[in-house]
Amino acid sequence: MLREYTIENVVGHGGFGIVYSARHNELGHLVAIKEYFPPDLALRAGQTVSPRRTACEEPFSDGLRRFRDEATALINLSSHPNVIACKDFFRSNGTAYLVMDFVDGRPLSEVLRERESEGRPFDQEDLLSVAVPLAEGLMHIHRTGLIHRDVKPANILIRKDSRRPVLIDFGAAKQSVAEHTRSLAPYTDGYAALEQVANGRIGPWTDIYGYGAVLWRIVAGGNPPWEPPNPAKVETRVSARLHGGADPLNSLRESSMDRFSPRIFDFIDQCMELNDTDRIQDCAQLARALGESIGSVSDDEVPGHESYNLGKSNNAETQQDLIDDRLRADYRHPQHRVTRDAGGLLDTHMLSIILRVVLVLSFCMSALGVWFTMLDIEALERITNGSMAPGSDVGSSSRRQLILDQYKFYMFILCVFLFSRWTYLMSLNAHNVGGHYMRYTPTWAVLWYFIPLANLWKPYQSIKEIARVFSTRKVQNLKQSKRPLILPIWWTLWVAYNHLFSSREWLSMLAGPATGNDIVDNFRRDLVLVLLEIPASIACIILVRTIQQLYEKKTGRST
Repeated sequence: MLREYTIENVVGHGGFGIVYSARHNELGHLVAIKEYFPPDLALRAGQTVSPRRTACEEPFSDGLRRFRDEATALINLSSHPNVIACKDFFRSNGTAYLVMDFVDGRPLSEVLRERESEGRPFDQEDLLSVAVPLAEGLMHIHRTGLIHRDVKPANILIRKDSRRPVLIDFGAAKQSVAEHTRSLAPYTDGYAALEQVANGRIGPWTDIYGYGAVLWRIVAGGNPPWEPPNPAKVETRVSARLHGGADPLNSLRESSMDRFSPRIFDFIDQCMELNDTDRIQDCAQLARALGESIGSVSDDEVPGHESYNLGKSNNAETQQDLIDDRLRADYRHPQHRVTRDAGGLLDTHMLSIILRVVLVLSFCMSALGVWFTMLDIEALERITNGSMAPGSDVGSSSRRQLILDQYKFYMFILCVFLFSRWTYLMSLNAHNVGGHYMRYTPTWAVLWYFIPLANLWKPYQSIKEIARVFSTRKVQNLKQSKRPLILPIWWTLWVAYNHLFSSREWLSMLAGPATGNDIVDNFRRDLVLVLLEIPASIACIILVRTIQQLYEKKTGRST
């Protein structure tokens, strides 16, 4: 007995806990209960679990805390058919228990060994029936900030009824326990990314390495002598690279397996890049890459085999629909529900055109303003020198200037709105294509323009980040990529214009009653300001066009 449950069997156990099958005493339904029990740190006296010795108390408690925190996140996670559903958490017997749905299924590792021993290895459709739902499950947990940390065939259950994969056994508590014991690792060799082994930066890209390793195992296990292959450990791969040797992780492209499209091999290689910044970065990018890898697969490329699980389809169009409808369309930032293309990116093409048209109109108004200001200066100089008496010419010119200034003000507001919107969407796209080194969120990329002092350099930094993400073939450290030359030119003109505009306003407020010469000087200062608007507008037009082209070139969107 365990509270309202009766334990029936031990389903599995390992270095971090024990999983039981149990039945609810009142409702009668079957559940799985995971007990926090790291044997290197704990022992059992009767039913009570306690630390083995005094030195184990702190790591045992720390692991128990992480187990609770992870359980809280999993229980609050909305249900998904490809992620184990967690129902309850409670403490008892000196430890803690997580109650989950009982999945009647077998580990993918066992299914693969069985199929291979029978000479029926997975074909492409079998692989996709695991790859697509598993990517859906990873998307679901990554959207909430969770990282699985131990994606491998043994942690993927294949349901007996629907044959759908279910992701189980998250690894946050494992990490805590492993930090205090030498006999256990919180990851599995061959399926762990370099950043896990080297205590680096953990993120969605870490799970994507394990995801790619699972697919590698499926593909590589398809040839006699049917010995289950494991991907090479990252330590071995790093050592070989440092010594100038070949990567011990065999390239699947070099194999003679005709059951799979070569594009699948390229996709797996993308998932298993050693450097985390070279790897597919998140599930939005994963969805696009997976869709592209199978989008052009034809029946002639992949011979038909007996299908292992759901959704059997013998044509590429249906496979592509599967990706589009279930995978790409599923990935959304709930706070950014705007128009997206099939890859989940925001459509900025038309917005950039509208912005450039408005900037051209602003340029024309500035040129007209230069002309009007020069006419005013000429007329005022003649009046001051006494060569012309005040007349209607000056008045009419001033009225034209006043009307023009009103239109320029409305045009400026429109430019600010469109440019802010464009900057926000481009920043969000930069994050979506893998710009995880970016310091500025899409919102702050815009807000910095309106904060005094900080607006002297931070907006420039945010635009520079956007440009650098789109100017590299692979998203790497942003400091290693180049910025467009137009960027510092545009920013210098922008800061100079704003500085002169603010200076003019302060001088106007501090000055006393204006004489004739003072009025002429004010118009001359206005002329300098208006003259600066022209190159600033041109630079902004070129900047928008340059970054838009870099984005469309990187993502393959139409220009």
